[in-house]
Amino acid sequence: MSKESAKKFMEKIKSDSGFAQRCEKCEDGDQAVAFGKEEGYDFSKEELESASKEMKDEEGENIAVRMMNRCLLKGSC
Repeated sequence: MSKESAKKFMEKIKSDSGFAQRCEKCEDGDQAVAFGKEEGYDFSKEELESASKEMKDEEGENIAVRMMNRCLLKGSC
């Protein structure tokens, strides 16, 4: 598992709308991690949360906010 893999996963969400839509179906962080593994990424929920706090999109928005809205906090994360 690695935070680098989590960063690559988030970059894919950022750059691929179809991938992002599939991730949006995740109801919590555990499902996001499972989805990532199905897609070839290897990270823990904690690594995903940590990596997301470090990344910003082009407008300076913290990707953590977007990730939380998309797939980390839909359930009980």
